[in-house]
Amino acid sequence: MALLSGWGFRKQIDIQDAFVDGDLTNFPLYVFIDNDADFHEALATGFDIRFTEADGETLLKYERESWTGGNGNPATAHFWVKVPSIAATGGATIFIYYGNAGAGDGQDKAETWDEWFRAVYHLHNDLTDSSGHTGTLVASGAGVTSVAGKVANGYEFDDGVPEYAQIDVAAVATYPYTLEGWCKSDDAALAQSLLFVGDKDDDIYFSTIWLRGDYGTDLVGAWMHNYGGAGTTLVLSTLGYTAGVWHYVAGVFAGSGANEIACLLDGENKGTGTQVGNNPSNHDRTAIGMLRDFSPGAPFSGILDEIRISSTARADAWIKFVYRNINEGDNELIWGNENTQEITDAGNIASAEAFGTPKLCLYISPSGIPSGEAFGSATMQVCIHPAGIPSAEAFGQPVLIGYHKLYLSVPDALGIVRRV
Repeated sequence: MALLSGWGFRKQIDIQDAFVDGDLTNFPLYVFIDNDADFHEALATGFDIRFTEADGETLLKYERESWTGGNGNPATAHFWVKVPSIAATGGATIFIYYGNAGAGDGQDKAETWDEWFRAVYHLHNDLTDSSGHTGTLVASGAGVTSVAGKVANGYEFDDGVPEYAQIDVAAVATYPYTLEGWCKSDDAALAQSLLFVGDKDDDIYFSTIWLRGDYGTDLVGAWMHNYGGAGTTLVLSTLGYTAGVWHYVAGVFAGSGANEIACLLDGENKGTGTQVGNNPSNHDRTAIGMLRDFSPGAPFSGILDEIRISSTARADAWIKFVYRNINEGDNELIWGNENTQEITDAGNIASAEAFGTPKLCLYISPSGIPSGEAFGSATMQVCIHPAGIPSAEAFGQPVLIGYHKLYLSVPDALGIVRRV
């Protein structure tokens, strides 16, 4: 398997398929590093992190939402990685690389999110749009507050003020589209809007995903409001929400065929309905935390996080795995152990510099190194060359070459470092 040149360490990450109901393409995978001591080898900035496909060298686009640690300390971080394909049978495998002191920042926010994403708000200490399409929201009311969220940080909204954030740009203007987000409401008896896209100057055309505690059943809804087109369509999930608990809400507005509006709670619990009236029009505002048309209402009370808008009808399988990938304790990922870079060209090893800056270069051969007696009672024959690795011919045919964390004590008379 090929290796990423210049990096000292990597880990394999296997994406499980237990909750992948259909093949996924260009999926934004959530990767959480939880106080991992192995990443003390990474830079304090996290700039040297790289992700690759299963071949070990094809780079993947990624976004670093947050990073702390490295440079001798355990790391905690939140990443989003664009994985080209996750199979319903077999999942996928990727690698994470770290340990390159000379690496620049490798993240590419906008390219991490596929061409259908029109807005991605992580709400991590700011209101910027990672997709690069809709733009940064502006907070209003008393000002929303950054607090611990579902992924890293989120924003808290007070319905008593009320508080909201908006931009007078339409993230989407016509069908199809998908509205989604995470919420933890502190009230189970209110109508509360998570996300609004519509006309700021009247209350005719808009779409929203919201909690409908006022219905007495604590359901969540996807609402297409189209009075100008002779109707309004409210679709509710088949399961209610619980106040004080994180939930994932998705509204899918397909715009054609039967049951073209759907609302899903926590990746499933799907309710469907058929659109009444025409396609939406006059959309010129995107807002979170409140309905922000001509007559604002339904302020949200609680915390919002990971708000997204796509100009496509996301499939049920996509929505289900978004929920599982973020909500499950293991994020549906299996992490391998830390591996150091292996040198595979046994016939012509030119120098250590060709492989980055390893901590230790080992050359092990059954016959090409002086006898064990020269090392005292050593049972492993090891030759360490502090300035570089000469050609393989100098030591015979190796059986193993690699980088390892190892302490060796050998006589100074051999010209070899005593303790490495």
